[in-house]
Order: sequence, then C-alpha cells, then structure tokens
Amino acid sequence: MIIPADAALYTSTLFFLSSLNGHLTSGSIIIFDEFYSHNHEFKAFIEYTTTFNRKYKILCMCGNYCQVALKILYLLYSKVCTINCMIKLFNIFLDWAL
Repeated sequence: MIIPADAALYTSTLFFLSSLNGHLTSGSIIIFDEFYSHNHEFKAFIEYTTTFNRKYKILCMCGNYCQVALKILYLLYSKVCTINCMIKLFNIFLDWAL
C-alpha cells in the first residue's frame, strides 16, 4: 500500500496515522510532503511509531527532509496494544488541546 500523507498539521497527521493503523502492513509506504517541521508531520510520525511500536526505514528524501518516503518494516500489533495506544493518543490530544 502506498499512502500520500498531506495532513500538514500535527493533530491531523496523528489522527490520520492512528486511523490507518489497522490497515498498514509490512511494506506499506507513506509519503510525507512537509516532513521537515519538527512540530507537525515529523512529530506526529515519531509519536505514532513510538506509541504503536512501529519500525520503519527512510526510502528517500528531498529538500533536506522536506518530502520523505518511509517504508513500514513490520508491525507489532495486538488488541491489548491497540487499547493502550488509543489511551496514549487520547492523552496526547488532551495535552495538545489544553
């Protein structure tokens, strides 16, 4: 699966990634168009991969990490992980909103 990500902002990117969580398989490729911002797409992706225990590899980048293609290497997935991850993401959204 190849996914173009154009959510731009932190919360929309995190929502987008967490919503796709059950559909991402090993080998899925996500292409970000504004990955350079440490407060938006980059931050959301790092929090997503940390929270959901995802491993990834950078396939290519251009413009000093402005546009990036990342490959999901494998997924550590279970129902218990999903519940815990959703609680973590909910807390992240609450912290951001307050």
